[in-house]
Amino acid sequence: MTIKNKIKELNKNKLNKLDISGLKIKDGVPKELTKPLSDNKNVVLKIIELDLSFNQIKFNQFMEEYGNMSNEFSTLEILNLSGNPENGGNGWNMSIIKSPQSIQRWNQLLELNLSGCKLGKLLTSTSFQHLGKLKKLVISNTNLEMIDDQAFSPLKSTLEELILAGNSLLKSIPSSLLDCKQLEVLDLSSCGLNQLPDLFGACLTSILELNLGNNKLQELPNSIGRMKRLCFLNLQDNLIQDLPLSIGYCVGLGQSSPGINIYGNPLTKNQELNFRKSRGASEIMDYLEKRVTLHIGPVPLGGSIATPPSPITNSRPPTFEKINDIRPPRYSNIGLSSSPILPSSSSSSSSSPLSPSSSSTPPSPQYNLNSNVNTNVNNNNNNNNNILNTTLFEIPGPKPIKDQIQIILRVDIKTIMKRIFDAVGLTNNVSPLIQQQQLVTIGNTITPAQQELDKLFACLGIKTDHFNFNSPIPSNSDEKIVQIKKIINLKLEKIALFSRSLLEYIDHQNQYQSNSPDYDKRISLIFNSLNQFTSKLNKI
Repeated sequence: MTIKNKIKELNKNKLNKLDISGLKIKDGVPKELTKPLSDNKNVVLKIIELDLSFNQIKFNQFMEEYGNMSNEFSTLEILNLSGNPENGGNGWNMSIIKSPQSIQRWNQLLELNLSGCKLGKLLTSTSFQHLGKLKKLVISNTNLEMIDDQAFSPLKSTLEELILAGNSLLKSIPSSLLDCKQLEVLDLSSCGLNQLPDLFGACLTSILELNLGNNKLQELPNSIGRMKRLCFLNLQDNLIQDLPLSIGYCVGLGQSSPGINIYGNPLTKNQELNFRKSRGASEIMDYLEKRVTLHIGPVPLGGSIATPPSPITNSRPPTFEKINDIRPPRYSNIGLSSSPILPSSSSSSSSSPLSPSSSSTPPSPQYNLNSNVNTNVNNNNNNNNNILNTTLFEIPGPKPIKDQIQIILRVDIKTIMKRIFDAVGLTNNVSPLIQQQQLVTIGNTITPAQQELDKLFACLGIKTDHFNFNSPIPSNSDEKIVQIKKIINLKLEKIALFSRSLLEYIDHQNQYQSNSPDYDKRISLIFNSLNQFTSKLNKI
């Protein structure tokens, strides 16, 4: 079909996309596009998308003639020039554009596809200078060898998607890429990358989808943990030996089946991760989240050592408000209210009865934010069993104790759990009979502490039905010690679940209920209950 026939079809159907790809168009702008396209003076066509892919267009000529196109293209937002031959010498840049008409037209573009165009060896600092509104840029498989450090500076406040895949000679990324704070989709696959900048994750915190597959990366920067909105991460076919501890904060990676892909990496420094690499995103993130949750001490996050907020706080893309309205639409169905919690487990890993185990992730806790603080634990409890006795509220109000609650949940409980792990390990040094008795004592000490949290959650109106784990039953007497260790592990996992879910509850309270009459009482109740809980566990 010729260009004229395509234009006739455009008029007939009143389309806003003109597809003239694969028509062997040569040189610059086709003369048919410099004249009014409408065959009816009373009909005004507005072309939003123009597809000129897989022709023989010469860029330099096309860019300068772009301003001479008819008024129907004055609203053009999407331009596809992929699959056209290179015509830029050693590098492609837009500084050759001189006419005001062409500058104005390039300034209106939102999406530009130059995939497979062989732009030359270099992108200069002026390559994108007339693309002030660009949101999506595709320059994959263009034989690039170098990108000037300031090449992406003109796009730093607008660019949302960048596809650089297939430029295997690139080796590194320019510093100006880290200034693109709006970037949500970044594809750097097959770019020959050996390493990423230390502040990569700290600068690109808006990223939802990151493709680093088929490179030569041996490690990721610690700052990856700052990419709290990350929903998809492809690391397949690199040289990675272990993942940084901080990646456990990227909990969105475990919420969908693509999630995280680490297949094809040696992972020689982490056998547990190596074991899970082909078992899906939920099992990989199950381990990574537990690892950072149970970690004692500061977590490296790139540039400085700091302990960040719990992964449960502001870890998911907060409301996905932008994603529901604009690109990329594939994230619009991700649940707005879902908040990841530590997955449950019914068995321990093969390496140790007490190591984090894998299973599917249970649903998020359901909050009744309007529940009455004076609600009984259940209808059968009498007043003596109701922990919401008025005497509990004689302790200081929320302002002095809120920080102390955070310390208990983020630091103290982790320390106690570490001590319990160590106590279980020490039982290996005694006879089997004494070891069994010691393990039973540890388990029996954990149980009443858990009951404190059960009562607290009931009074706060937090549903915990899905927190219940089925304890494994010993198949024979020889495995009894191993099974008791598994039960203790399940008890500790439940404590971790309670701790992280309570952090989420407090975050909701601070955000939505801080002005309610019961807010002070709730905070005081939480503080008192946590003190009782930790005092019971400290007996181990």
